Amino acid sequence: MLEEQKLQKKKAKKRMLWIIGIAAFVIIAALSDQGSHPKVKKEQPHINDKIEKHTPQESLTTDSINADGTVTVTEESAEDRQEKIKYQFSPWSGAHIKLERYIKGNMNDPDSYEHIETTYSDKGSYLIVVTKFRGKNSFGGKVINYVKAKVDLDGNVIKIIDNE
Repeated sequence: MLEEQKLQKKKAKKRMLWIIGIAAFVIIAALSDQGSHPKVKKEQPHINDKIEKHTPQESLTTDSINADGTVTVTEESAEDRQEKIKYQFSPWSGAHIKLERYIKGNMNDPDSYEHIETTYSDKGSYLIVVTKFRGKNSFGGKVINYVKAKVDLDGNVIKIIDNE
């Protein structure tokens, strides 16, 4: 009888842990699906930056320069453009996904990588992304670094502009 009660308590605990786990998963999934990126900030244009004006409904992007010198231009809605930019960043940490992969690939200890903050500035045909992170240096001490990169609208790292 006593052993049967222990077994029932054990099963009840197990059920409760499952319920708590499922509830936590549902809450996390709901929060991450809101589309907000808490650690991604869009930088304000610098006074010397060229400010491009587009109509609210559409923006023009050049696809290619043809052999005869003409330019093929396609229209892209502002909403599509923003979605394209949004999906370059992690909904969990706010880090730029491909830049983070590049950073980890060039670290002494990739497992020590800790994302702090990512900001970006939209320059029309590309983005300037700055990621601040913490990681171990070659002596094993934790240091804060940043990487500034030019990134195309598909999220590919074109060029590292600055890193420290």
